[in-house]
Amino acid sequence: RRRPRWRSFSDLLHQRLFVPPLAGGSIAIGAGFLLVFAVKGLKLHRKSGIIFVYSMVVLSLTGAVIGALRQQTANVIGGSLAFYLVITAFLAVRPRDEWSRWMDAGAFVVGVAVSAGSIWIGFDLLNSATGKMGAVIGRMSLFLGTVALLATLGDIRMMRTGGLKGAKRIARHLWRMGVSLFIASGS
Repeated sequence: RRRPRWRSFSDLLHQRLFVPPLAGGSIAIGAGFLLVFAVKGLKLHRKSGIIFVYSMVVLSLTGAVIGALRQQTANVIGGSLAFYLVITAFLAVRPRDEWSRWMDAGAFVVGVAVSAGSIWIGFDLLNSATGKMGAVIGRMSLFLGTVALLATLGDIRMMRTGGLKGAKRIARHLWRMGVSLFIASGS
């Protein structure tokens, strides 16, 4: 007699929860690889960029939610930061309209929350008595919080000038997409 693969509904739920981030991550890495080699600004680059953004949103949000459900601090921080970076990178190349200021402000609030939360958790973990694992995750949390802090400082500068143009706009887009691709490939 064959035993069931899952013992309970919660086991089944946990197994199925991993499908969206796995699919999102695989698609994001494939689209990101294509983006690196595609001619910038042409149709292939724009289409694979949209696929990358959508798959990264799925990956980052589901990864953060699963991390929260399983009390995995590093996944919550990494997922939240990847979400913030990919959205702000997308907004950097999007044509500016009357909603741009509101979207920039909303993204800034998310970035501040990710930064403050990551730094808070990092210091909390470094001061905990959980041993080496807590210290390693604590340092990584502080590092990611610092990345988010620097990104939000860039947001302030960008919002004060009313948006970026030329090379500064492309640099903002590239570094944010690159770091979010790095987080996706690392997770």
